[in-house]
Amino acid sequence: MIPKSQLKIFTSLGKKKFRNEAGVFLVEGRKLVEESMRSDANIKHVIATDVFFNEWNQVIDESIRVVAGAKDMERISSLKTAPEVIAVVHQFEEKGVYGNAEIIIALDGINDPGNFGTIIRTCDWFGVTQIICSENCVELYNPKVIQASMGSVFRVNIHYASLGTELHNLKNGHSYKVLLADAKGSQAIDNSNKEKKILLMGSESHGVSEELYALADEKIAIPKYGEAESLNVAIANAILLSQLKN
Repeated sequence: MIPKSQLKIFTSLGKKKFRNEAGVFLVEGRKLVEESMRSDANIKHVIATDVFFNEWNQVIDESIRVVAGAKDMERISSLKTAPEVIAVVHQFEEKGVYGNAEIIIALDGINDPGNFGTIIRTCDWFGVTQIICSENCVELYNPKVIQASMGSVFRVNIHYASLGTELHNLKNGHSYKVLLADAKGSQAIDNSNKEKKILLMGSESHGVSEELYALADEKIAIPKYGEAESLNVAIANAILLSQLKN
């Protein structure tokens, strides 16, 4: 059984304040834990029942292995149904953004964790490894973000910064063209040249700030054929990336 003091720490990690104080976050479920183990993530603990450890085809170092009861797993987990295994992983080292990427995603004020996690997963699908987030985007280590990313969070570099400053530096210092996703933009994306591009996206309800709007070199839109008012930002991201990668 987990000592009460350690269990208290694990259960507190559902809250942002305690995640940041400890510098760790939770990864829940066999698939995501195995994804973390295949990556260069720094894993602090792997928590599971003794039965699961005995049946699992993974070798876990005794120094990070924590045996828990089923009730403890329920208390630690943020999911409705407790997973078989949970990892406590050190938060990622801040790397900044690399100025040689073909496409960079820039997100302004994306607050829904499911959307953010899906965007990370979609970027991974299309081989886009750089995302810049405004400082008012949802926290990367929110459990719903981690779950929705389906392990892609371990392969995509996410950087939080003053978005206006970052875009200005990438435009002027690294010759990026900023494409703003905007319903009133052009429906034709020109991929004939090999310019490096930043796809800038805001929330459905608020769009992007005036400062960022002014930094856009071009405004692009997804053709509309029906009556829906808008597209979910994660869906729009997938469609636009598909067009940009053609």
